[in-house]
Amino acid sequence: MLQDFQPEIKTFLIVVAVAVVLSVGGILLLRGLSPAPAPSPEPEVVDMSTWQTYHNDEFGFEVKYPSGFIFKELNRVADGDLGLRQREFAVSIANESEGVSAIFSVRAFDSSQGWCTGDFFEKGGFVHVDGVMKEKCLEPEFGGIEQEVYSVILGQHNGLYVDFLCNKIDSFACDQILSTFRFVDKEKGALKILSPNGGEVLRTGEVHKITWEADNVEDAYLNLVNGGKEFGILAVVPAEQGHYEWTVPDMSGWIESGLQSDNFKIFISNNSATNDVRDYSDATFTIVK
Repeated sequence: MLQDFQPEIKTFLIVVAVAVVLSVGGILLLRGLSPAPAPSPEPEVVDMSTWQTYHNDEFGFEVKYPSGFIFKELNRVADGDLGLRQREFAVSIANESEGVSAIFSVRAFDSSQGWCTGDFFEKGGFVHVDGVMKEKCLEPEFGGIEQEVYSVILGQHNGLYVDFLCNKIDSFACDQILSTFRFVDKEKGALKILSPNGGEVLRTGEVHKITWEADNVEDAYLNLVNGGKEFGILAVVPAEQGHYEWTVPDMSGWIESGLQSDNFKIFISNNSATNDVRDYSDATFTIVK
C-alpha cells in the first residue's frame, strides 16, 4: 500500500522544497532592495583657536569662551541666585545679540543636594564636560511662565562645588562653552634665595640686603636658622619685592652657648604654617660680632 502513496509523497516534498526556496529568495531579495541605514550625522566641529581662556587659580577651574562674548566676574551673593543658595564666586559669559547668558557659580555647599527636584524641573539630555557626560536639568516652567533654563552640576574641587546655568535649553553656544570647562590644580609657586647664599661673613649691626626670586607667591616669610634651630620670623614682605634690608642681630650669646657661628642660613617660605613653597641658602654663612 505504501507504494500506492509514493507519487503523492514525492509531489508533496517537491512542493515544500519549492516553497522554501521561494521564501528564502524573497527574503534575500527584500534585504537587497532595503535602503541602507542613514549614516549618523557628524558632530559639528567648532574652531576655538580664537576663543579666550579664563583661568582661576583661587577656585581651581578654567573655561574658554568665544571672543565676541562678554565676560564678567561676579561678586559673592548671600541671598541666592535663581533659586539657589549663596555663592562664593561666579563668572558670567554672555552674548546679547544671541540672547545667550551662562553663569558658572562656585559654592561652599554641595549644590547637587535637592538639585532637579520638584514639579517644575525635569532631567533631559547630556553634555560632555572634562571627559565626563553630565546630565542637564531643564526648567521648562516656573510660576506659570515658560522658561528655557538648564543647569548642570559640575562637581567638587578643593572643598568647593561648581555648577553651571544657561538661559537657553537648546543653546549650542552654552554647550560648547561648557565642554571646555575643566578643574585645574593651583599652580605651585617658587622661591629662591640669592643672598646670603653661602660663604658670607656678616657682622652684628650691619645691614645686609636679603634677596630672592619669586614666582606665583604672594608673601615671603623670612627666617634665620642654624642647624635645626629657628630664631623666629625676621619679616613678612610681598614676595614680588624680592629683597629685604636686614639688620644682622647679635648672636654672640647663642654662640657662647655652643651654637656654631659659621652655620647660619636664611630660610624663606610662602606661609609660616604650611611652608609648601620654600628655599634655604645653598650653603652656610657666618655671623660675627
